[in-house]
Amino acid sequence: MYVGNMIGTWVQRYFEQKDNKMLETKGEQLVAHLNLTEDNFTTDIQTKKHNFIADEPESIGGDDFGPSPYDYLSAGLAACTVMTLKLYAQRKKWDLQEVYAYITYSKKHSDDLMLDIDKPTKIDHLQKRLKFVGNLDGKQKTRLKEIASKCPVHKTLQSEVIIETELID
Repeated sequence: MYVGNMIGTWVQRYFEQKDNKMLETKGEQLVAHLNLTEDNFTTDIQTKKHNFIADEPESIGGDDFGPSPYDYLSAGLAACTVMTLKLYAQRKKWDLQEVYAYITYSKKHSDDLMLDIDKPTKIDHLQKRLKFVGNLDGKQKTRLKEIASKCPVHKTLQSEVIIETELID
């Protein structure tokens, strides 16, 4: 913290101070804003209380200033999974001290996933790997793995989702 504060104080002499602009969510859960005249893909995202940045990697023309949209999708699944597992283990009074959810998003061919579908195609694929720290037996770990599929974000991603898009002034 000390070193960070020192560097921050030193660097202020060389950069113009800018006010932190809060984006108005206009009653929605969040707003995303991309200024195409100033940024390539770097997008400001604002909720009622938090702000963060999304970007694309340099390999596809972004500046890599923040996670990609698919990183945030994976992060939502991971966060919901570990929080759900915490609540479940707490309710059962199990000795779950830490939980890790490792998520990888990719596109996989339906043949590679051994899916029997009429028209083989590439499919969105999320791999979720879990690690539990605590004094848990095999039965408890198996049950936690089952519960991991019941977190709200996991269920949403597996359900039919309707997205309504409208233009506003």
